Amino acid sequence: MIRLSLLPSDAATYWNMADVPATGTVNAPGYVRQSDLSINVPTIDNSKYSYFLQCKFVLDPQAGALDRLGLVGADVVYTITATNG
Repeated sequence: MIRLSLLPSDAATYWNMADVPATGTVNAPGYVRQSDLSINVPTIDNSKYSYFLQCKFVLDPQAGALDRLGLVGADVVYTITATNG
């Protein structure tokens, strides 16, 4: 999960808020679910930042079955508290 500044003075500034480790799974069938419960800078501020998810695939053409490789989905869960909401 990436946070990107919307302020002109910080237009090229981004923060890596959360990430999951590589699966290390090569050419294994089925689904792999990854999660990360620790978020850097966990407060959302839509007036100053945009947020997006990024997924990187490192492909090995020799492994085969690349046409079936993909991201099925992602869940981002927000909790609003009385203090912040």
